[in-house]
Amino acid sequence: MSSTKYRHKSSGKVKVAAQILLVRPPFPWDCIRDAQRECSASIETAGARLRTVREFADGAPNTWKLHQIPWLSALIAAASSANRSFPNIDTGDSVSLKDHDRFIDWLICAICEPPTNREIVDGLERYRSIIREKRVFSFQDTGAIDLEYYPHEIVMEELSKLVHTLKSQTQITPIVLVAGIFAHFISIHPFMDGNGRAARRLVFGLLRKLGLWGSAPLPLPFLLYRDRMHHVKSMRTLVVQRNAIQYISHMMSLMGASAELSVLVRYFHPEEPSNIHMLA
Repeated sequence: MSSTKYRHKSSGKVKVAAQILLVRPPFPWDCIRDAQRECSASIETAGARLRTVREFADGAPNTWKLHQIPWLSALIAAASSANRSFPNIDTGDSVSLKDHDRFIDWLICAICEPPTNREIVDGLERYRSIIREKRVFSFQDTGAIDLEYYPHEIVMEELSKLVHTLKSQTQITPIVLVAGIFAHFISIHPFMDGNGRAARRLVFGLLRKLGLWGSAPLPLPFLLYRDRMHHVKSMRTLVVQRNAIQYISHMMSLMGASAELSVLVRYFHPEEPSNIHMLA
């Protein structure tokens, strides 16, 4: 595990983080590939949840025959007797992210239909103005830095590698590939701000492009932030300790649960379809 010392200023006081974890390439695709067999049950379950719920999520709520999905019926029964308010996770951001969205949409298309090397270079160059040119870190609740993402000098190179993922990782199943791309993107952290939101847009777009999900938004942030510490821990286990088992299991559960929550929100608020966008 890589680490280093770092002095961090906060509120006029100098804080010294004990150690900083360094996220460094190469991204552990080999670990993800090798962990697939051990995670096969959670991978198959996640795929089944997405396939089953997708049929309902793309149709009108009054056409749903939810009793055909026993576990979803149970969720609806529980939610009916509980507080059905769904908070907006991704609002209040003062940074304009339209250029980030355009870049992610380009990246989704490039990953699924890889362009030529020249087109990749040109495409990345178009968005150079939003790509960071500084070091970026993750912070503890105390304000101390505890993790540093990829060096800014290699961000463009790593994004280029990300485009070739489908071609280079043919032994990894599509749904696991999407989870891996999410972690690789977060490791790169190409922007100064808005990386988490962009990464979730990337996941949603890839699931759609690869035929794993339909048009209904996936409320990933709502579930992610409910257990953020577990999410962070599983990702760090992958990108720092290079152990993929916990991360794959976590992401399979997260994507399956997001699909089901997508249906729940539309079931309770069919007249307000925008509610689901509040969570996505």
